[in-house]
Amino acid sequence: RVQATAVAAYSHQDVPFEMLVDELAPEREMSHTPLFQIMFTLQNASLQPRHLPELTMTPIPAESGTAKFDLTLALTETDGNLQGTLEYNTTLFDKSTVARMMEHFQKLLEGIVADPDQSITILPLLTEAEQWQILLEWNQTTAVYPHDQCIHQLFTAQAERTPQATAVIHEYNTPLTYAELNRRANQVAHRLRRHGVGPDTFVGLCTERSPEMIIGIMGILKAGGAYLPLDPAYPPERLAFMIEDARPVVILLGSQTAEEAISRVVGLSGSQVVKSTNGSTTRPPDYQTIRLDSVTQGPDHNPTVNTTPDNLAYIIYTSGSTGKPKGVLLEHRGVVNLATAVIQDFGIGPGSRILQFFSFSFDGSVLDIFSTLLSGAALVTAGRETMLPGPDLAKFMQDQAVTLAPLPPAALAALPAGSYPTLQTIISGGEACSREIVDRWMPGRRFVNAYGPTESTVAATWHVVENLSPQTSNVPIGRPIANTQLYILDKHQQPVPVGVPGELYIGGDGLARGYLNRPDLTAEKFVPLPVIGNRLSVNSNQSPTTNYRLPNTVYRTGDRCRYLPDGTVEFLERLDHQVKIRGFRIELGEIEAILAEHPDVRQAAAIVREDTPGKKRLAAYVLPEEDTAVSPPDLRQFLSQTLPAYMIPAAFVILDEMPLTPNGKVNRKALPAPDPSRPELAADFVAPRTPQEAALADVWAQLLGLEQVGIHDNFFELGGDSILSIQVITRAKQAGLHLTPKQLFQNPTIAELAAVAGSGPVIQAEQGIVTGDVPLTPIQYWFFAQNLPQPHHWNQAMLLEVTADLHPALLETAVSHILTHHDALRLRFRRDDGGWRQTNAAPDDEIPFSHIDLSDLPAERQMDALQAQAAFLQTSLDLTHGPLLRIAYFTMSSDQPDYLLFIIHHLAVDSISWRILLEDFQNAYLQLVQGGEVRFPPKSSSFRQWAQQLTQYAPTEAVTAELPFWQQIARQPIRSLPVDFSDSAADNSEASARSLTVSLTREETQALLQDVPTAYGTEINDVLLAALAQACARWTGAPGLLLHLEGHGREDISEELDISRTVGWFTSLFPIWLEAARGDEPGETLKSVKEQLRRIPQRGIGYGLLRYLHKDTAVRQQMAALPQPQIGFNYLGQFDSLAEEGAVFAPSRASIGAPRSMEGQRAHLLDVNGGIVGGQLQMEWTYSAHCHRRATIEQVANDFVAALRGLIAHCQSTEAGGYTPSDFPDAALDEEELDALMLELGQAD
Repeated sequence: RVQATAVAAYSHQDVPFEMLVDELAPEREMSHTPLFQIMFTLQNASLQPRHLPELTMTPIPAESGTAKFDLTLALTETDGNLQGTLEYNTTLFDKSTVARMMEHFQKLLEGIVADPDQSITILPLLTEAEQWQILLEWNQTTAVYPHDQCIHQLFTAQAERTPQATAVIHEYNTPLTYAELNRRANQVAHRLRRHGVGPDTFVGLCTERSPEMIIGIMGILKAGGAYLPLDPAYPPERLAFMIEDARPVVILLGSQTAEEAISRVVGLSGSQVVKSTNGSTTRPPDYQTIRLDSVTQGPDHNPTVNTTPDNLAYIIYTSGSTGKPKGVLLEHRGVVNLATAVIQDFGIGPGSRILQFFSFSFDGSVLDIFSTLLSGAALVTAGRETMLPGPDLAKFMQDQAVTLAPLPPAALAALPAGSYPTLQTIISGGEACSREIVDRWMPGRRFVNAYGPTESTVAATWHVVENLSPQTSNVPIGRPIANTQLYILDKHQQPVPVGVPGELYIGGDGLARGYLNRPDLTAEKFVPLPVIGNRLSVNSNQSPTTNYRLPNTVYRTGDRCRYLPDGTVEFLERLDHQVKIRGFRIELGEIEAILAEHPDVRQAAAIVREDTPGKKRLAAYVLPEEDTAVSPPDLRQFLSQTLPAYMIPAAFVILDEMPLTPNGKVNRKALPAPDPSRPELAADFVAPRTPQEAALADVWAQLLGLEQVGIHDNFFELGGDSILSIQVITRAKQAGLHLTPKQLFQNPTIAELAAVAGSGPVIQAEQGIVTGDVPLTPIQYWFFAQNLPQPHHWNQAMLLEVTADLHPALLETAVSHILTHHDALRLRFRRDDGGWRQTNAAPDDEIPFSHIDLSDLPAERQMDALQAQAAFLQTSLDLTHGPLLRIAYFTMSSDQPDYLLFIIHHLAVDSISWRILLEDFQNAYLQLVQGGEVRFPPKSSSFRQWAQQLTQYAPTEAVTAELPFWQQIARQPIRSLPVDFSDSAADNSEASARSLTVSLTREETQALLQDVPTAYGTEINDVLLAALAQACARWTGAPGLLLHLEGHGREDISEELDISRTVGWFTSLFPIWLEAARGDEPGETLKSVKEQLRRIPQRGIGYGLLRYLHKDTAVRQQMAALPQPQIGFNYLGQFDSLAEEGAVFAPSRASIGAPRSMEGQRAHLLDVNGGIVGGQLQMEWTYSAHCHRRATIEQVANDFVAALRGLIAHCQSTEAGGYTPSDFPDAALDEEELDALMLELGQAD
């Protein structure tokens, strides 16, 4: 790109610069030259001395002493070397900055020469010395602190050392000693323990700033819980959200706020209320009240709890971009580290008096409270009015002889700068501090500028301000505090040089656990150390004087900072938020470019708006061509032909004039807000009207990847299929709506579905552990009938690329929970004289999880090692003794992602089960990371119940009546598939299997999912099988095709069953004879196949019941005698939903060994399997190299794609459309009668 630009410029190099300036007429500034301020020259002509008769001319460098431009880089090529000079403007650059710039330029050139194919963003810029300095030296903050103790343990020890010392001073009241504070906190703790408070449980604390607040905090911590601050001044809605989100076990109320807090808080959750002052409280009669006198007279000894430094200490809610606060989870370890650093760095101890200024709902209070109570100092506090910055606060600080005051810059600006004789230290934090504040408050005392997001336990850096140069206007935020690391990275997540801005990342012991109930945000903000490339080489070449290691997880602050030459950090500004809507990263230029292709659009712009806080949406702005009219529905339809639904703007604004900046670019800040009434959607969109409709619309939107869903939109026309329908049932159940798949198929719009939601019977599923004998299901009978030589090696496996730093111990615990919750994963199989039997085993101590660390291997060998381990694990399952699954976590080197491998025997899993398992596994892990209890959605009916119900259902009249349908297959003119090697068909082994894949484009896939179904009321299976029938008819010349069709098998055979969240192998496998269509007309082909598939009773589940479970031996024998298909077909649905927003892993396509034993025989000559992956339909064709040449199968696969494209094109044409008899099940019409009726109706019109 650079070469092309330069070559293009060379063709215009003869244009005089002065003429160009006159022509462009740029705005002139005296401070710099017009058009450009940086110049580069390369002299590759010879500069050797020139010899003439009696004259030798030698070039001599000359310096003018004046910089013509801000920077001028001049390079000269001599004798195969490059030499150069960099001239700079001394009013803009320091010599040290320019020297570093040249070192970086030289380092980059060296990197290009060493690795010319490498991306320039990855090439080294920093010198080895700079890498060491920035990544290691400036981050060597290791300091000793009581890392193995909790807050309350250190406080208890302090109380025993200084029992009569003053702990809390509230206004001018009698101080509270450490002994009294400890005693009263113990009483609260014992009472809370009786209410079930323990490690990682939340206790709400609603009180004003007072001694009771401190008693409550310490009591909660001593009980093992984590405190949830509930400021009584907060709006009721915010309090309601916090309580509903955190679900505290108990809410403590302070005396001055009891009545108010009850009116605001009680009734907003099921938490119990303990009143923390004398007297009873008034409350609804069904709400328990506990008097304080029963608390004060209770046990007052130190309770014994098993809290560890890794348990939660508190949860702080901060403002969230979604419009709702987010709960940040902080642990004891971070608080202890912070308090120790404050105590040591600022000399706090007995005799110190610390002002408690911040509301305890703000994390700044953590520094105040715990640095005081863990050091033997006194905490000085007062009511809200006294703490308002002004004369009263100034007098209070003077009267109470405050020695250290943590105050934000805004408070310092408003506080009178009078005489504070005892004030030794001011810690300013919470917002950017100006030079004016420092100059006003620094004389005569220590002034500390602190910085840190809530996610890093209050403070990550601080800077003791000493001497600021006259030019300094931005006060540095300093260096990392003890046991904290900072990384300033560019947009490619590479370390930036000194002086260059980048995003600040924070690591260390102060990091929060994450966000409560926000696994998506946690995964986004708490990430593996994103330093990549050779920048981590410094970690493997550590100085012998340190054992420093880079942290595994860092927090992305979103703050733009830079390093100063002395290693301190300067905060610059917040970074702009990336363009992201509902988790999708969107390139606005793509939307604008396609809009500009519309014939009636002259100019277009697209932006992300947030007119309502927390509600981002895409908005498009269009300037029409003259004398034309363009409407939002037209634009939406135009874009929908090219862009996926999530890139279609939510609002379109037609402009009379596009606002421009002075330089002629679109002034995006001046684009008006869209009309909030959104009239352009009135004709084709009907919003949900009831909570049930709203819940269903949300479920559909999530699963279908759409921005909005109207109540009259058809699920299948939007791209839904039978696989997704199961997920709809599952999500709807979580939203409190009881549905069945049959109801969804019969009522495919939200309006219809909401009307029947909840009308089915309530199903009571076993919620405990299921054990005991389980009947074999038809698909399991089929499996064992294959007589495989190694039946234990017939798996389904999935390799996932990890997108967050995972903890192996927590992964193992999550696996244990999954095994306990999903009973089919504990199935065991044994063979006796009567055949194969299966039982549900109880959970045992063996957890089939392994952590395999490959990071020490050379990077180029790691994937090979992973694949070798995966191949071994594929063979390690045991049907008789277990386990039936293996999960392995592979740790790779830091320059590549880690991987998570799932291997499950097919007897225990199917495609729908994978979606359930991955969702539950991720949620279990994230709950463990947050320190919470693992909770799954309620169980649906067990696999054992399903198997038992199948056994009971098989001999019923409804199933037996299907026998004639299946028997007619034997009367069809079935031909064997042609083979290329007729003498080797018997050797159709797994070892001989080969595969090839064909696919549609994204645009074609979108049309297949959304346009095709509307033409003839088809499902995606109808279209795929129609194309397959056409391709095979061309190959074989036969009038029809016999194939094995796989269905999900989760049919509604009983109103007593709900298997929407049940894991197991439910697949139905049945033969189907598809007649080739009449003629080549694609519409007739599609209608014919649709009707043949609709005639299959109960979606094929009856075949297996008759074949394997029917009590009549003659029936089973008749079914066994039917011709067996040589082609298997299975459409697996849409796999894009496996990597939803917030997922900590995503599917990987890396090889993971053979899922099946190579010694087994394949069931079919040809298997056609596929699904939607990455927005594209992908179909895999598996054949035997002993039976077919690749070219043969490749031709059939290409014919399939061509037929499929033909069907898509036809369904998008104007002549497409029509009905089939299955659209009118109650009319009892055949196709000819329906065609005649439709013709008659058309003539009548």
